[in-house]
Amino acid sequence: MDWKKRLLLNTGRSIMNLFARLFLEFNVHYEIPLPEGAKILAPNHPTTTDPFLLSLVTEEPLVILVNKKIMQIPWIGKIIEQAGTIPVDKENGNGEEIITRSIQTLRQQFPIGIFPEGRLTPDIHTLSELHTGVTRIALAAKAPIIPVGIYVHPRYIRRILFHRKYGLDESRWLLHGKYYITIGTPLYFDGDIENRELVREFTQKISSEIKRLMLASEMRAIQKGIAWNPIIPFASQLPHDL
Repeated sequence: MDWKKRLLLNTGRSIMNLFARLFLEFNVHYEIPLPEGAKILAPNHPTTTDPFLLSLVTEEPLVILVNKKIMQIPWIGKIIEQAGTIPVDKENGNGEEIITRSIQTLRQQFPIGIFPEGRLTPDIHTLSELHTGVTRIALAAKAPIIPVGIYVHPRYIRRILFHRKYGLDESRWLLHGKYYITIGTPLYFDGDIENRELVREFTQKISSEIKRLMLASEMRAIQKGIAWNPIIPFASQLPHDL
C-alpha cells in the first residue's frame, strides 16, 4: 500500500473518530484483542454509515469493499476511490476481481472489511443470507474472519434516496444516537475452496456468530447499568481480591 492510500485511510479514520465522539454514543467491545495483520472483518449491514465507522475498530489501515455507485457521490466518492477501496459492481458483477484484489490486500498483511450480506439488510435487527465470497477469500488467503455484530436503534436512522441521481437504492445514514459494535473471536477455516458444501458450512458458521454478536451489542445498548465514583475517595487502596 503506497503512502497516499495509507494517508487517505488514516485521514478518513481521524474524521470519523471526531464525528463519532461528537454525535454518537459509540461503543466497541472486543471479546479478545484483534490479531495484527491480515484479517477479514465481517459485520452485518444496518446502515450506509457502517463502512466509515468500521474503520474505527482497528488502528491499522482498513480496506473496505463498498458499492461502486457510492464512488459517484461528489467528494466522498473520490476520496473513497483514491484510498484504495475495493469497488463492488452489483450490476455487471465483478466477483472474481473482488476476490483477487481482496487476496492481494490480505497477502500484503492489511485487514479488509466485507459486508457478507452484499447489501443493506432489509430489517436492521435481522441478518440476511450471507454470500459465500467472504469464506472463499478467507480460504484462499488463509486469513481469519472476525465476525462483527452492529446494533443501532431505528429512531436514529435517516433515510435518503440517491436512486434518481446516482442509481443507488435507499440509503440509511446514522447522524446521531447509539452505535454499538461487538467484535467476535477470530474464525479460522481450512479446506478446499472448490468444495461448495464445505464453503456453505463455514459461511453458516459465520452467520451464526454475527447473529450472536448482534444480540450482544443490542443487550449492551439497552441495559441500564448503575455506576458512579464515590464523592469521598478511599483513603487507601483496597486489597486486590476485593
